Amino acid sequence: MCFHAARLYQRVDASGAILALKDQDRSKWNHALIMQGHYFLKLASTGESLSVYHLEAAIAYEYTIAPSYNKTNWKQIDEHYQSLLLLKPSPLIEFQHAIVKAECYGYATGLADLIKLESNSLFTKNHFFYTTKGEWLSMLNRTTEAEENLLKAYELAPTTTEKDFILKKITSLRNQQ
Repeated sequence: MCFHAARLYQRVDASGAILALKDQDRSKWNHALIMQGHYFLKLASTGESLSVYHLEAAIAYEYTIAPSYNKTNWKQIDEHYQSLLLLKPSPLIEFQHAIVKAECYGYATGLADLIKLESNSLFTKNHFFYTTKGEWLSMLNRTTEAEENLLKAYELAPTTTEKDFILKKITSLRNQQ
């Protein structure tokens, strides 16, 4: 929890707009909370068993210790997700793992994993799923499909703030065409 709380106030900008992880100012994260989280993670790691909580904390730790988004240790996070899926298989964890795999191995790899999950009822009405899919399709220059997915995400988004976040992506995509 310390790792997630450490970046809580950087998840939105001064106007309340959502900031993606890659756009957050890491220098403004709460480094005291990160250090506290690291202390507790080390303490919890002294036992003989590995739990879901250890792996979830290890994943969050990797995000928070990276000096920048581009320097995130995606391969280590990928390994943690592989272990997590062995302990707790779930479509949501597979979705999160797909995001990491896209960073490790490319958007086509991540997209292939998303397509496998798409028929799952957990994702058919999930704006995060379609935002992610739309972004990756855009990165793969599949702009028509990208826009379709972003528009679906926009329709599914429950809040104005989330709709605005997605609308910026749609506008950016249209400006690139």
